[in-house]
Amino acid sequence: MPTFNTVVPIHNVDLPQSTSVDFGGGLRLSATPAWVRNQKLLKRASAQDQEAVEHASHAFIVSYEAAALGAPDPGWTGVGPKSIQESKYELCVLGNLALWLTKPSPVCFTLVIHAPQVEDEPVAQQIQTHGPMLLCHPRDIGARITASDLGVAQRLHRGLVAVEPTSAVFTAIRATWAGLQMNIAAIRYALFWIALEALFGPEDAREITYRLSQRLALFLAADRREAKDLF
Repeated sequence: MPTFNTVVPIHNVDLPQSTSVDFGGGLRLSATPAWVRNQKLLKRASAQDQEAVEHASHAFIVSYEAAALGAPDPGWTGVGPKSIQESKYELCVLGNLALWLTKPSPVCFTLVIHAPQVEDEPVAQQIQTHGPMLLCHPRDIGARITASDLGVAQRLHRGLVAVEPTSAVFTAIRATWAGLQMNIAAIRYALFWIALEALFGPEDAREITYRLSQRLALFLAADRREAKDLF
């Protein structure tokens, strides 16, 4: 069975070239492979995307076996079909989210490259284009992910990957990701509020304001006195 590589060049990080860190689910953050910049298929991307890849020092990379591009993911147990490439893309999405949660910043990606191994090196078979995936507050525009942030991001990603797709925590993850892509403030905040309700709201929807205030205060405070003031 052929070996495939899904590579997602990451922008707006400040990492040593030698950085190579294992995240969850077989995902790795390391230097962008040299073969990525030599792909003929990349020349079909916009000049802006080509330049972004040229300057992307690091990338999320995951290698796996697959019968073909678009083959179903044998590990997927949810409703409806899902290709193995889609599952690997979602690993990268959670990787980007883990980096952002560790340090809010303009860290993002715009291309997803799927490449089977052909003789000596991979050859891109599909390149998917995305708009910059995450937004950040204007005060965080200058922030950059550094090597000191990667330990927390690793742990976060491993936790995110382990979340059950039918759980309230997964709802919070999806709402947060959607909110971070939304440039309309009112909708952005509504999506964040959905995430907070999923994480801290009561199971039966009673006393929603009271319960959210209490649980958020206890989560954020250093002690019970501070929690009381926050509540």
